[in-house]
Amino acid sequence: MKLSFAIPVLCLLVLAGAKAQQLKFSGQITDSLKQGIANTNVIARPLTNEATFQFDISDINGAYNLKLQANISYELSITHIGFSKISDTITLTQDTERDFVLNTSTESLDEVIIEAEMAVVVKEDTITYRTDEFKTGEERKLRDILKKLPGIKVDRAGNVTVNGKPVSKLMVDGKTFFTGDEKLGVNNIPADAVDEVEALDNYSEIAFLKGLEDSDRMALNIKLKEGKKRFLFGDIAAAGGVKARYQINPTLFYYSPKTAINFIGDLNNTGEKSFTLKDYINFEGGYSAATNTNKLNLIRDNFYQFLRQDDFKFQRNHFLAGSINQEVIPFLEFNAYSIVNSSLTRRDQTTNFDYFSELANQEARSQRSREEADFSISKLMLKYDNLSSVNYSSNSIIKTSRANTRNNLSSQTTSQTEAFQLTSEQQPDNFSFIQALSANKQFSYTHTTSLNLNYEYNKQTNQQDWLFNQSIFSELIPLVITEDDFNLVQNQRERNHLLQFNAKHYWVINDFNHLYPIAGFNYFNTDFSNFDGQLLDNGNRFSFEDAGFNNQLDYQLTDGYFGLEYKFKIDEFVGKPSLKLHRYSWDVLQFNSSIADTQKWVLLPAVNLDYETKSGGNYSLDYALKSNFANAQQFANRLRLLSFNRLSRGNENLENQLYHNLSLQYFKFNLGQKLTYSANFNYRVQERSIRSRTNLDGIDQIQELFYTNLPENALLGSLMINKGFYKWYVDLSVTGTRNNYSRLINDNAVEYTSDFISYTLQTNSAYDDFPNLDLGITQEFTRLKSPGLETNIMQIQPFASLEYDFWEDFLVKFDYRLTYFENQSSNSINRFDIGNASLEYWNPDKAWRVSLQATNIFNTGFRRRSNVSEFVISDQRQLIQPRIILLQLTYKL
Repeated sequence: MKLSFAIPVLCLLVLAGAKAQQLKFSGQITDSLKQGIANTNVIARPLTNEATFQFDISDINGAYNLKLQANISYELSITHIGFSKISDTITLTQDTERDFVLNTSTESLDEVIIEAEMAVVVKEDTITYRTDEFKTGEERKLRDILKKLPGIKVDRAGNVTVNGKPVSKLMVDGKTFFTGDEKLGVNNIPADAVDEVEALDNYSEIAFLKGLEDSDRMALNIKLKEGKKRFLFGDIAAAGGVKARYQINPTLFYYSPKTAINFIGDLNNTGEKSFTLKDYINFEGGYSAATNTNKLNLIRDNFYQFLRQDDFKFQRNHFLAGSINQEVIPFLEFNAYSIVNSSLTRRDQTTNFDYFSELANQEARSQRSREEADFSISKLMLKYDNLSSVNYSSNSIIKTSRANTRNNLSSQTTSQTEAFQLTSEQQPDNFSFIQALSANKQFSYTHTTSLNLNYEYNKQTNQQDWLFNQSIFSELIPLVITEDDFNLVQNQRERNHLLQFNAKHYWVINDFNHLYPIAGFNYFNTDFSNFDGQLLDNGNRFSFEDAGFNNQLDYQLTDGYFGLEYKFKIDEFVGKPSLKLHRYSWDVLQFNSSIADTQKWVLLPAVNLDYETKSGGNYSLDYALKSNFANAQQFANRLRLLSFNRLSRGNENLENQLYHNLSLQYFKFNLGQKLTYSANFNYRVQERSIRSRTNLDGIDQIQELFYTNLPENALLGSLMINKGFYKWYVDLSVTGTRNNYSRLINDNAVEYTSDFISYTLQTNSAYDDFPNLDLGITQEFTRLKSPGLETNIMQIQPFASLEYDFWEDFLVKFDYRLTYFENQSSNSINRFDIGNASLEYWNPDKAWRVSLQATNIFNTGFRRRSNVSEFVISDQRQLIQPRIILLQLTYKL
């Protein structure tokens, strides 16, 4: 399959979809003094059903631009608060330019009738849509309204963008709706309850901090009509299929001005997760609300890892989530939720490894696992916010997770006469408690203070039991010869305490100059221990401590800092340089003996420059010198067994990593041309790093950490373009990275260059009465190069989906993705395809809905992927669920 064939086909489909001839209707809106009037509504309503509603808002110079169909009559309305409305009827036969002059209204600006004539009101960072101006009568849910609002785009899942920027929070009458994830409200809030939609750019959780703290978040606030402020919605779905497949999915939501109650349940053995990875991020406060440290901890979280796994032979999930939001008294809000999940997962995979070593060039490995896991998350929040000067909040979170995993592994290398067999069992058990307190007070317009206190406690234990048919690492592990297989055991325990406090004062010197003093303190303490030994035939445990194994570590780190941020504005240019001085102090005890006791000062400068052009383009430049520290396990300087062919050892001489990060971004959205484009450039230079030294012997690996200034830099660039043509949209996104770095392999410093390039070209339609198509192609190129080695991998994925409403009450959906993979260095080729389909019957006037669903309709048996690292190329074949057919019955409230 060739790219030269795929792209022309895709372009032809786009052109076929955009066959209706469109003409340009443009000009300028001015006042009687010939001064351009910005933010004027220009509305073209077709007088027949052969065309669709068109809308534009004039730019800073009063210019507007509409795309109208030829030979179709439109009712034209031009409105702006304080000016008399212009109405006209137009029919275009060619591109037309026409200017309009608005006359000052003689009516009082306070009269509601004048304000109501504005379909869209733009005021600073807020766009208000009066939805009655856009409704045509067939809207069922909020998503049907949003799709008709200019500048707003809704995808099939319910994700929303406004002027090209993704929405990260949904509110109803100013209050967070459920977790804030917009999909839930977009797909469920009744259309007839919606009065206005507010798009809030640069949104801040704390109203009086807007303009002080930096935020590029986009939020939607849905204002409800009087008499429609209380509603219950949701649905109860049950499905059954062949081979005892089942799915039960109740979702119930109640909303009122003072109380919101939500419940989600999902019991299935189809592997489907109603609670997605994005839902979990939203429960945790959202990406934008998390610090870099919190994001890293979240990625390591067991629940996060569970949600992101999508390749398995079988999975059963029992999931329940509930929440309540209650206004106790004016300005005091109570919010609580709880999530529990129980799962059973079976995996089966085979992997071929090609090692860049002398003793073992190839390994064939097969692995089967069975995992039972239980997770729970509970959160309690109290927030007092009078919106004008005071905000206090308290958040308490408890997380638990427990699992039991049994694994069977077989490994055969070219140098072995007998296959290596391993049976293992592990039982991780984790508990976390988090308490966060926040206080924000605005004393006056010029002085505002924020205080934040956070405490986290985490306890993790893991018991592992390995049964080998052969000895491993015979030169390092003093195994006792027994009559049966070698039985190794490992007990690992870790307890963490984290205390964080930070204070920031916002001093508004004047409208163009702000000064922000900051100070904070972080304290981190970890007790880490691991025991590696052998379980003998008599039941005794033989410790490997004398051979350099086992750790009993007490690690403490304190980080005190203070600094200053300065924010200034000159015309459309905003700058914010800052400087922070950190004092790090850390000490490490191994078996109660000090192995590290160090202090150091680190000065971290940063600067942000932002410029917005009059045409709406935005340029942003960020530079920062950043620092982060090792965790306790990285300081553990004695050996640990990670798997049958991997050992690890930390280093007590580690210090903080230090790197420079520079990024440049550009973004622009043009409503009239339905055009969005953005570009991003990021460059990172590592000044001091924590890296691993790998000693490779056959397939056996021993990794040791060290602190180094070996050169390392990374370059990343991305480009995104979205263009609308009539009822079609075309998206192009391109991402590229280059990494230059060095690694120590068998005590040799090896320099590597890693390149990755990916693009996605996609087009989708948005018809009301015709089939909607989503067609696209994704292609990826990966290259790893070092002296004597070059590996090139190419992957291409054409995809398509169809959604078609027919006979009014029927809906058919189909999606398909083909994956073609080629290792161009070894001339190996892989391909597989996945398809899903459904047929649904639903009369909008009835509460019942029936659907027939089929996943993996081609009954593809496995998913294949390849990866390349510094010393091995892997080709993995992961078994996936066979074809599943379900008949589902849904009752919608």
